[in-house]
Amino acid sequence: MKIISTLLVAVSLAIISVPAVASSHCEVWTTTDGSAVVDSSGKPIKTIYCKEKKVALIKTPAVKSKINPVLVAEPAILAEQQDVVLDPVKQAPKVAALKGITPTAKYTFNNYQARVLFDTDSATLSADASANLTQLVMTTGLAHSIVSVQVVGHADTRGDQAYNMSLSEQRMHSVTKFLDGLKLKVTSMIAKGETSPIVDGQGENLTKSRRVYIAIKTRHLKN
Repeated sequence: MKIISTLLVAVSLAIISVPAVASSHCEVWTTTDGSAVVDSSGKPIKTIYCKEKKVALIKTPAVKSKINPVLVAEPAILAEQQDVVLDPVKQAPKVAALKGITPTAKYTFNNYQARVLFDTDSATLSADASANLTQLVMTTGLAHSIVSVQVVGHADTRGDQAYNMSLSEQRMHSVTKFLDGLKLKVTSMIAKGETSPIVDGQGENLTKSRRVYIAIKTRHLKN
């Protein structure tokens, strides 16, 4: 028994006396033959310089929405797309607010009518006719925009039909030129000659037949 005990002590001393070195690549104590020095539980013994490397776990929040995750980073755009796609009629004001656009304005329309008369066999505007046209243009000045300006020339039934057609055309151009000078652009012109005379109880009213008819349509912002 004494001999066995002596041998066990010698073996133990031999194991303990084996030089141990720190591994340069793993920071674990090893013997000269490369074996790791372990503790009583069998785990390798690390040096005091060994630091545990902790891996940070990145937790990705669960996406509860069914919306494409790529679009989540842009909530403003997403909200805009949803407004347009879901209900373009009801959501139009919201989309306009997101874009900084004023909602579509509402308008009312007015119609202005005037008539200027001419002397016999003349296409020259009189002072009264010029004054009437100027007042008409001033009246439409409060409009948001001019939709249309129509000028229709006429003549009485005296004389040749072809001549009366030409005379009504000249009268039409006289009015158009005057309005253009007042910065009011005519959108349509018609020459009717003697085809639409003014008739009363005594027959044709020659004075009223020598005329140019003006119709203006304007657009106004609704309050």
